[in-house]
Amino acid sequence: MQEELSMDQDFIKKLYGILEVNLENEEFGVNELSEAIGISRSQLHRKLKSIERKSASRFIREYRLQKAMEMLRNNAATASEISYSVGFGSPTYFNTCFREFYGYPPGEVKFRKESKLKENDFIEGSIVENNAAPNLKKPIRRNFIAITSLIIVLLAATAYYFYQNSKNKIASDFSVTKTNDKSIAILPFKNLSSNKENQYFADGIMEVILNHLTSIEELKVISRTSMEQYRETNKTIPEIAKELGVSHILQASVQKDNDEIRIISQLIDAKNDTQIWSTDIKKEYKDIFELQSTIAEQISKELNTELSDVERIQIKKKPTNNLEAYNLYLKGVHFNRSGSPNKSVSYLEQAIEKDPEFAFAYSELAVSHMILMSKGKISPNKNVKKTKELAQKAIALDHSIGEPHHVLATMLFRYEWNWKAAEKELLIALKLNPNNPFTHLAYSKFLKSTNRMEESRKHIDKALTLDPVYHGNYFASAEYYYCYGDYEKAFSENKKGLDLKIKFTETNWLNFEIYVAQKKYDKAIVELQKLYKEKESHEIDKIYKKFGINGVYNWLIKFVKNNYNTPYYLAQNYAFIGEHEKALSLLEKSVELRVSILIDINIDPNFKNLRSEPRFKIIIKKMGLDVYYNE
Repeated sequence: MQEELSMDQDFIKKLYGILEVNLENEEFGVNELSEAIGISRSQLHRKLKSIERKSASRFIREYRLQKAMEMLRNNAATASEISYSVGFGSPTYFNTCFREFYGYPPGEVKFRKESKLKENDFIEGSIVENNAAPNLKKPIRRNFIAITSLIIVLLAATAYYFYQNSKNKIASDFSVTKTNDKSIAILPFKNLSSNKENQYFADGIMEVILNHLTSIEELKVISRTSMEQYRETNKTIPEIAKELGVSHILQASVQKDNDEIRIISQLIDAKNDTQIWSTDIKKEYKDIFELQSTIAEQISKELNTELSDVERIQIKKKPTNNLEAYNLYLKGVHFNRSGSPNKSVSYLEQAIEKDPEFAFAYSELAVSHMILMSKGKISPNKNVKKTKELAQKAIALDHSIGEPHHVLATMLFRYEWNWKAAEKELLIALKLNPNNPFTHLAYSKFLKSTNRMEESRKHIDKALTLDPVYHGNYFASAEYYYCYGDYEKAFSENKKGLDLKIKFTETNWLNFEIYVAQKKYDKAIVELQKLYKEKESHEIDKIYKKFGINGVYNWLIKFVKNNYNTPYYLAQNYAFIGEHEKALSLLEKSVELRVSILIDINIDPNFKNLRSEPRFKIIIKKMGLDVYYNE
């Protein structure tokens, strides 16, 4: 037994040594550790489960957190700096992991230097530091003493913490209140111009001011997609603020006539429905950037937000010196946000012709291509490279923009299946713009595809916080629960999405699939009929009564819309009716076409009966997903 224990000790020490050398390398994970120690990933996982009762990924994460604790106790650097020093690509994710492991955030370490509760748990739980036996074999008496000691330490730490902070209690409470008050939603700007087509300009001004505010870390800013719900609303300011969970609302009107622009705006304290600041500014069009920056800075000042030097530089930054290019760019943004990315492309290409150094135009054009590919409108095989080049050009021109990193990440994991590189880009995007709900949503999809469901859920929840009345977020949430097998929660989230947008095809379709998964076929047919006109609805009912649910799926095969995503949808239908060979052939075709939704193949309930098929396993391996499901 002692010899076996010594071998285990030696093994863990070797792992520690390898991790120490690669501590700052955020890409050094389970695969790299298993390769360095000379065993397979699954062998490493089993061995650590046997010795430490931990998975390999948890072992690595907790080692990094222990090192972070040492640095924090020694005041080696700030928590944000330390997060990168110990291999976390995102300070936000580091803070989350640290809090979950130690029970409090990194910022409180200085108050708890006497409490080594979790750190000691980690060390004593390790076979290296415990020469007796694994924890599960400890005598009851020793466990009792340990628990008692922990309680004493906790009480002492708590008393120390409150003593240290008692003098600042009132100031601390006030600070919390002010932080909660630093939230804002911007209602869609009204167009006061005589030319109704100038709505694009009002929307563009709103978008820029919104982006300025979003870049301020202290502020909570609601996304534009949520605010579109209130364009023609009759709701009061307090009602809107309550629905969105914000303390302030900005209203504004924009007038553009020839070379003159005018912005009338007011900032409202939503709780009291009182105006706390207003402005009526008239400027020449050439002063538009200064005008947008001034309004953003004034709002941050009214909300008692202190801008960092970086944030101030970002807000004052002039995106282009060419006003014609900027006007074309605003039109491109308008069409992208209003669901017409094909119209956006032309305007953005013209903007780049006017100013070849216009980083935001390259970034927005990359977004247009990304949207068109996701909808199956254009070929991924022909456009992924071009879209990546546009995103990379935007980054090269201005490395402070988060959006092109988001686009680049999407290309890498949705179409090229380069999972490591994609995650790195997503973390950069979130670091540059932590308040972008679409990036949180993209990261949640990435995490779901790579079998990290708990992390995925957190980013969906963050997207819902930043975009609380956007139907797409609720669909993503419902889809998560559907894949997880929690059908009641999936229905609940879908209902919220339908309440926001009654005619949303994806939501109705998901309800149909959930009922099918539950074998509640009568209810499934009712949901399916909502997606079709009266004639097709009667036909569905007739086929169901005569041929059952399989007959309906055969009927659906004939009605799948023809685009680049079609092979995947057909594969789902064929898999359900048991025609596995056809389903597998269509999935292989999806691989050739680089269909974006293929990333869900391993969690899609429609393919549960195909997962043991050799051809299915080859697809999973080709996509590089096999390593995420071995454990």
